Amino acid sequence: EGARTTGLPVVVTMSFDTNGHTMMGVSPEDAVIRLTEFGAVAVGANCGTGPEELIPVMEAMRLASPDGILLVQSNAGMPKIDGENIYYDCTPQDMAEHVERWLNSGIQAVGACCGSTPEHIRALRGVMDRYRTEQS
Repeated sequence: EGARTTGLPVVVTMSFDTNGHTMMGVSPEDAVIRLTEFGAVAVGANCGTGPEELIPVMEAMRLASPDGILLVQSNAGMPKIDGENIYYDCTPQDMAEHVERWLNSGIQAVGACCGSTPEHIRALRGVMDRYRTEQS
C-alpha cells in the first residue's frame, strides 16, 4: 500500500525457501497473483540458496501469470566461512548457466542478490546480450 502511494511503478520480489514457499508460507502462484492484483507491475523471486532453487519458483510464477512481467535475482549460493574469510559458493559462470533457461521460460528481467559481485553481473549480462542477439 505504501509503495503505491508514491505513484511510481511497484516491483516486488520475495524470497522462497527450499520448499518453494516464503517464510510465511506463501506459494509462488499466490504471490504473483495477489501482488499483481495489488498493482505490482513486475513480480519475482530473490535470494535463496542459489539459482537452481529459483527455477521451480519462477516456473510456477510463469504458469500462474502467463503474461506478467517476471524477474529473478538469485544470490551467489550459500555463504561459506574459510578462516576469517566469507565467500559464496556460486561462481559467476554457475549463475550465468541459468540465465538462458530463465529467459527461455519467459522471465523478462534477471539480476543478482547476496554475495554477487561485479563479475557475476558481467557474466549474467553477457548471456543476456547473446540471447537478445540470437532472438533478433
